[in-house]
Amino acid sequence: MQLFAADDARPLVGAVVFIYHTDEAGHYDRPGLRGWRLHAWARSDAAGRVAFLTVRPGPYPGRDVAAHVHVGLDGPQGQRHLLPDVLFAGDPRLTVAQQRASTAAGRHANIRPVTMVEGRATVDIRYRLPGEFVF
Repeated sequence: MQLFAADDARPLVGAVVFIYHTDEAGHYDRPGLRGWRLHAWARSDAAGRVAFLTVRPGPYPGRDVAAHVHVGLDGPQGQRHLLPDVLFAGDPRLTVAQQRASTAAGRHANIRPVTMVEGRATVDIRYRLPGEFVF
């Protein structure tokens, strides 16, 4: 994942990125346990990059919602910004509206292909903040 300021030129350095998602079966928690099991924070580097190693989420059981990863940014002044969910190309649950919005975002599209890199399924995404943030 690579993060950029609103001008799409300056990388966001030191941004705290928070992600969470379901497990392969589409569950956030296990029976009898509440809370997000699969979540993490990381700080972006000098190039605005951050990476997470996790499992590929599954869609919600019994619902027609595409599998996704929730992404948010936290700044030092208590600023919080939710980014578009990471969605996976080829998911049959993707809606026409999601596909149109992602296409309109160009290189910042949130529907991303899954590629194999060194034997791991990998998704790379580029985000641009819609306004100014201080990190």
